[in-house]
Amino acid sequence: MQTVKKHLHSVFRKLEVPSRSRLMALAA
Repeated sequence: MQTVKKHLHSVFRKLEVPSRSRLMALAA
């Protein structure tokens, strides 16, 4: 799961949008 979290973090940095909050909720 650590790899997924790292990947998500990279995606968030790429997106740099408030939507990452929603993505985080979905990931959770």
